[in-house]
Amino acid sequence: MTAFARTAALLAAALLFAAPAAAAAPAVTFDDVLALVRTGEQPGAILDKCDTVFTLTPAQRKHLTVAGAPAALVAALERPRVALSDVRNYALIVDCSGSMGDEIEAGVTKMDAAKAALRGLVSQMPAKVKVSLTVYGHDAELKCQAVKVLRPLATADAAGKKDLDGLLAGLRPVGHTPIALALTTAGKTLAEAEGLCQVVLVTDGLETCHGDPSKAAEELALAANVRDVSVVGFGLKADEKAGVAEIARRGRGKFLDAQSARGLAVAVKEVVEEEPAAADLPPRVKALVEQLGDDDHTARRAAAEGLGKMGARARGAAPFLAKRVADDKHGVEFNAVVMYDKDAALAALKALAPDLVEKALLGATKSKTPAVKAWAAAALAATDADAGEKKPVADGEPADAIDADLPPRVKALVEQLGDDDHTARRAAAEGLGKMGARARGAAPF
Repeated sequence: MTAFARTAALLAAALLFAAPAAAAAPAVTFDDVLALVRTGEQPGAILDKCDTVFTLTPAQRKHLTVAGAPAALVAALERPRVALSDVRNYALIVDCSGSMGDEIEAGVTKMDAAKAALRGLVSQMPAKVKVSLTVYGHDAELKCQAVKVLRPLATADAAGKKDLDGLLAGLRPVGHTPIALALTTAGKTLAEAEGLCQVVLVTDGLETCHGDPSKAAEELALAANVRDVSVVGFGLKADEKAGVAEIARRGRGKFLDAQSARGLAVAVKEVVEEEPAAADLPPRVKALVEQLGDDDHTARRAAAEGLGKMGARARGAAPFLAKRVADDKHGVEFNAVVMYDKDAALAALKALAPDLVEKALLGATKSKTPAVKAWAAAALAATDADAGEKKPVADGEPADAIDADLPPRVKALVEQLGDDDHTARRAAAEGLGKMGARARGAAPF
């Protein structure tokens, strides 16, 4: 971006206090899509970039197929896109393989924790949504064919919640892990669903039945009414995480890794949280929200400052500011000092929705960018909001027993102590030091 363009962006942000703005979505041609297919772009990513609904000729379909486009993508290009908000249907898929009988902590099996977490999730779902329940590994004799729809898609009203609660309570871990077949089977429960759907898979390991769950997730996510396939990994081993995360990536969904019963309860709720939608925001707020994702750091900073100054009128932008705080983008390096435009987003979030601040900063500690991790560690230590006192953990207690007692911000910084980047490690240690007595449980680390 040129100096003139940056100045124009800053001026536009300022003028939004007096005048509304609107942005037009770009159209994508068939040749654009064909080029993306030929470069090997993932089908889900291609669909995300394409706003055009095509009426393809037989020749065009053949060109796409020859270039490597799967049939599901070709079909999806000819269907209207569904807005990625307001999920009305959920397909829950639960791992009942034998390894779910292992203890995740003293006296609590993975199955116990999964049942408790999912029962808690169901109890809080709005009565208007519909939920199906599919399990796999529930029958040792069926081996790799052990997939069953325990509950077709039906309303989660009071009676529905009671039904789901009873079904979840009765699960037993005994068999194999046919994840691909479970995804395909669960997808069929959504075939006739009205409105947007989401698939949520809870698993403690990889496919063991020679299926391709990543491909199954990708095909499912290309269905007209499916938002994504999200995955909660539970007690995964280090060498399993990448494979399970790939299922979520190909399914255009979230991947969350839980290593404790409490972590699983948090993860299953987080994975079904709605992505914020800008469509209903006032035009001037919507324009600034869109500018939060600009490639230029000065434009991003100006947008965040503008939203902060709007006060209550911009409260609907809070989820987007939280997302901006947690993302991988940061400022530029000038004379060896990193100038963080994230500071402006954090300040605006504190003004508009202080209850979202800690969660956003915790998300930033998981960034792929070391500089963002370092910034998040310092910001967590400096944030006035207190996550609450926790009982300090005794010196010498095994590290894997500390998770349940540490406050979330302390736990995040403890995890960052093992980061590959030295600046992230240093920032985490400094942050813990500044927290004082609140971080005493981090001493063994």
